[in-house]
Amino acid sequence: CLSRGLGDVYKRQGRNLGQSHQSKNLARFLQIERAAGDILGSGALRVLGSIAAERRDLIRFFLERRRPARINSYCSHQDYFSDYAEAITRQINSLVEPSSFYSTHLELLAAEKPIGLHYRLGDYRNLQHIYGDLTSRYFESALSTLGKRYETSKVWVFSDEPLLAREKLGRKFRDAYYVPNDSSSRPLESLLLLSKLTRKILSNSTFSWWAAYLGHSSQAATIFPRPLSGPVGPKETEGYLLNGWCQVDR
Repeated sequence: CLSRGLGDVYKRQGRNLGQSHQSKNLARFLQIERAAGDILGSGALRVLGSIAAERRDLIRFFLERRRPARINSYCSHQDYFSDYAEAITRQINSLVEPSSFYSTHLELLAAEKPIGLHYRLGDYRNLQHIYGDLTSRYFESALSTLGKRYETSKVWVFSDEPLLAREKLGRKFRDAYYVPNDSSSRPLESLLLLSKLTRKILSNSTFSWWAAYLGHSSQAATIFPRPLSGPVGPKETEGYLLNGWCQVDR
């Protein structure tokens, strides 16, 4: 099911994924359901055929479950799909009719070898009590952590709000390339471009996590914020960060 969710959904909805009013309503409903799971407990929602939680991961329930269930959680943990990791990775990387935007940027990426930076904005701006606030200080510290040899490297910034990201990141990243949300491209293509960068400075989001996972290697440098969430956000689960990934204070 996870393989379908990440592959076929992108193929069906294409460039409009995440842009429609319907998808925004669905995202809001899922968030409310997770909050209800925290308050009422997982048992209360099982009657409705759903297991949901915002502040805790459901990996233990998933591993012990022997019957079909719909899990509404962040699921950023490789144990959710360990038996199908190769198939999922292969399917995600198998683009159907890649856009010219993707092909051009793939060539540019290979030539420039930039640092990838993902700045998750959007609804996070109104949910800082859950996800915390990532400021330019975190991204500057993460850049310094990569070492002096990379301080002059080109930076590619991926964001759901590129113009706002430029404003918030400030002078340190004024010469960065802010990857546009091109109407001819698809979100999956942005995810794949970010995943192919060897050095990544990331946000606390599932988009960041999958980019890091898909591009994981012994040569990769991958940085996430510490703490991952805000004061009432989901707790960090053991295994969320793969070996070699590190964290920098916000």
